[in-house]
Amino acid sequence: MILELTGQIHLEVIGPDGQLKDTRDTQNLVVDAGREHFAARMQRTIVPPHVAIMEYIAVGTSGTAAAAGNTTLVAEALPAAIGARAIMVAPYPTVGGVPPVQILYRSIFVAGTIAVAWPISLQEAGIFNEVSAIVGGEMLARGTFTAVPVDVGDTLTVDWVINVNAP
Repeated sequence: MILELTGQIHLEVIGPDGQLKDTRDTQNLVVDAGREHFAARMQRTIVPPHVAIMEYIAVGTSGTAAAAGNTTLVAEALPAAIGARAIMVAPYPTVGGVPPVQILYRSIFVAGTIAVAWPISLQEAGIFNEVSAIVGGEMLARGTFTAVPVDVGDTLTVDWVINVNAP
């Protein structure tokens, strides 16, 4: 039996007044490194780089299509900043569904934390097992979407579902 890993991303931009400004929904690609991480964790292989769990979401500005060989975002927003990747909101990640089994992720980028220059136009997102690009780590999945503008006072919520199917 072969496991199929697929997923969807939902983004919401909330303005400083608490009103919904924009949304995006798109499919993602579980990349080769993410599949390897998944398999290693299933085998209880807890050696670098498979030690850390996938618990961070990063966003970026490139609309370059996701590819199986991706290991980073093409243009991660604030790649050198510790904490630029948003850690999952408790109780995420969670697991549910039968079948398919779903792994649910949620991160919230509070106002003013995504960029240095505003506004920023986001077009990509990824799930990682490390807090920043300078630390490294592995990418589980990457998705691209039509540009979503985010301003300094906006909050961005990223909900991500990874489906584990047995076709």
